[in-house]
Amino acid sequence: MLGDRQRGVTRQLAGPDRERRFEGLDVEADEHGALVSQDAPAWMTVRVHDEVRAGDHDLAPLEVLAIDSSPTAEAMVFHRGRFKGLVEGDIAC
Repeated sequence: MLGDRQRGVTRQLAGPDRERRFEGLDVEADEHGALVSQDAPAWMTVRVHDEVRAGDHDLAPLEVLAIDSSPTAEAMVFHRGRFKGLVEGDIAC
């Protein structure tokens, strides 16, 4: 999962150039081979549960094997074509 510190590389990671997707990024492989950004607010180890064709996309439901987070990292969301930070207290309970 990406956070506010990865805001500048989000387009690189989502771009079509798979060969250079992780170029210049501070990532390490965990014991399962998953790449983890050192500044990520949260990360999951997953495996593909299934693959389903849906129009011009392929859907891949994932099974979560492990999850962890960094309490000091700031999260962000992609909403209406833009990346936005989360603001404490912005959702009424």
